[in-house]
Amino acid sequence: MATRENPRRHLILLIALLTLIVFGPLLSVTRHGTLLLNVVGAAVLLTGLFAVSECKSVFITGIILSILSIIATFLLIGYPVHAMVIIAHATMILVLGFFAVAILDYVVRSGRLHRTRSSPPFARIC
Repeated sequence: MATRENPRRHLILLIALLTLIVFGPLLSVTRHGTLLLNVVGAAVLLTGLFAVSECKSVFITGIILSILSIIATFLLIGYPVHAMVIIAHATMILVLGFFAVAILDYVVRSGRLHRTRSSPPFARIC
């Protein structure tokens, strides 16, 4: 697993999550709150990917997608037209989907999923 190389990866993720929880409400009321929350959210997602990723190319892809999402949000603030709204939301959905697949890939590869006969189909993740 990736945690053997650097045991502080999960600590970095915890600090990033606490930062988002504490400063999120404060950032959302500022003029560029959406952009700041996007930057902090991308940092949290990247630290989560850093904590579970064993492949460098997956992490680099996450960085590139996060940068595209931040740029789209910046352009949305500068040019609030309907097309920019769609582009900004599409990039955010793409980033969140990528991170969900990457983290689910980690869970499946680590063997944390198992099937028992007594558990219902929706309760098989341990």
